[in-house]
Amino acid sequence: MDLDIYEVSYFIEQVGLAAASFGVTMDDVNIVGKALMSAFGYRCAPPAIVIPAQGAQLQSICSAPNCPISPNATCSMYQSNITMPSPVSGNGSMATASSTKAPVAMQSGNAGVKVAGEAALAVVGVAAAFFL
Repeated sequence: MDLDIYEVSYFIEQVGLAAASFGVTMDDVNIVGKALMSAFGYRCAPPAIVIPAQGAQLQSICSAPNCPISPNATCSMYQSNITMPSPVSGNGSMATASSTKAPVAMQSGNAGVKVAGEAALAVVGVAAAFFL
């Protein structure tokens, strides 16, 4: 995917908030958020195992220049594996006025900081709950 740090952070934050809404403790939400950020939020991360049956795969979904670079970067492996967004066509009958607004966390400018800290950890807890 061709996402930037704000998009990845927003996604992780939303996973954490969803988990918290189901009663997952903030400690667990933070652990999951951190795990999700570690697994998917670093540019050029080397192949890693997330699903044991699939073996090591390229996991990074954050590929924009503002994404933190992996300490063991393997950028050449990603050159042909990044899915670029494409325009969506249609009549737009499902569109609403709110669909064009940026997410609240992004509007406030704190998504990167909040997700990398608390929300990123929250997502990891939710993900762990699915696999445990």
